[in-house]
Amino acid sequence: MTHIPTGTLRSVWTETWPAIWEPLSSIEGAPEDLLLEIYRSLMGFIPAKHFRNDAISDTGIAEVELQKVVGNYFTSERRAIAFLEAVPEALDEFEQAAMLREKYSKHLSAFFSKFNVGYEVVEDFSITPKITTLLSDILRAIDDGMSPELKHQLDEIKVSLRNSYFDPRHQQNIKQTLNQLFILLEGTAKIDYTGKENTLGDLCDTLNTFPHKTISESLKKLHGFRSDYPGIAHAGNQSACLRNLEYRDLAALVVILYGFSAYANRRCRVIPITET
Repeated sequence: MTHIPTGTLRSVWTETWPAIWEPLSSIEGAPEDLLLEIYRSLMGFIPAKHFRNDAISDTGIAEVELQKVVGNYFTSERRAIAFLEAVPEALDEFEQAAMLREKYSKHLSAFFSKFNVGYEVVEDFSITPKITTLLSDILRAIDDGMSPELKHQLDEIKVSLRNSYFDPRHQQNIKQTLNQLFILLEGTAKIDYTGKENTLGDLCDTLNTFPHKTISESLKKLHGFRSDYPGIAHAGNQSACLRNLEYRDLAALVVILYGFSAYANRRCRVIPITET
């Protein structure tokens, strides 16, 4: 059986019955053959061996078969998403289409939120990834290419991040977290590299992962911030300091620095989870 990564739509597909299909069919005034039409729309999205043909003309069988569908029936995450995007066309077969579409959107959004599936529904019933999903794709790729030593370093960062998150007014907590992230970036950039460059700024020139020089230069400037801001890595330059660090700096820079890890890791191959 194909392994399905946690946090994906397919990994929680069995929950679609109690969260979406059953409550949708239980709405007052819902058509009796609603689940039949939904099951019919499943044709073409899962292999024929998983599809029961006699169910497309029998509401009772369709209901049972819809409950049996599991994530592995879909050959990819994208196919599962495509099916959910196609359901509104099945709802359009009914006079109550507008009401059913509204309820379907509500149940689908609640399902994504409850099970922490990284998608959201936009107005035209397209399903789009959340920003957090893109970050998760990066983190998953980074983790795959990390050495045991760097993974230990990452565990230390998580502890530091916890302290910063729960007490963001403490300047030293934020500075410590940011410095550890820069150290992690440096360590990541040294993977598969045997040259003499040692600092993140110098290591940027050895990386062939950037699509354009300006992105490399922006990481160098961030490294300059680490060196110049008082108390992160060095005494720094107090006259260049515009204000104290605060939570918005922690949140923004953690995301930015993790994002740059996709370039710092020479082994990193970031792919969307929809390709799994």
